[in-house]
Amino acid sequence: MNYKALFGELLKQFLNGTLSRSEVAEKVAVTMPIDTNYIDDKDLMNDCEWALRHINEADYYSTESELKYYLSCLRGEKEYNLKERDSNI
Repeated sequence: MNYKALFGELLKQFLNGTLSRSEVAEKVAVTMPIDTNYIDDKDLMNDCEWALRHINEADYYSTESELKYYLSCLRGEKEYNLKERDSNI
């Protein structure tokens, strides 16, 4: 499965209002094994998965600016870096 494409599509649909937070979390839970190992862009993919998997949980609520940042990185518009990600949370 192309997880980069999946994450990009889920983020796009959430940010344009097609999917709710609970729908995104459900799609991730149903589609992805909890122990997925990424070959490329491991930090970005792990952090993006975590944000999407927990998008609707009160203690781990993902901000829209954080999600927009992930989408920009997935599209290749920005290079993922933890410091910049943290500034978007």
